[in-house]
Amino acid sequence: MGKRDDLFDQAEKLGLNPARNATIATLTEAIEMHQSRNAPPESDAGAARSGAAPTPPEAGPTVTVVGPKQGRRRAGRSFTSKPVTIPLSELDEAEIEALRGDPLLIVSMPADAG
Repeated sequence: MGKRDDLFDQAEKLGLNPARNATIATLTEAIEMHQSRNAPPESDAGAARSGAAPTPPEAGPTVTVVGPKQGRRRAGRSFTSKPVTIPLSELDEAEIEALRGDPLLIVSMPADAG
């Protein structure tokens, strides 16, 4: 297997639902974004020492979507290669299925959602 295949398998194991034609760069970015979102949070004491603001608590589960570089519209929203995080409470079931079913989008969401 090549690097792209390895990244594709890794993305699928993370539940990212990558498009079959996703590039190495897109897969790498999506995996890194997913890993950074799921890393243990830095303690507020550590944040104070580093000069960073404390991380506010999340309001609930979210879905993160990465689209193609040229952009893609789905579920009333625009997606590019920059990750977009959407609270699940803002999406209905049809919008979630539209995002997950689009082969040009990489969708990361909680395992227990949708």
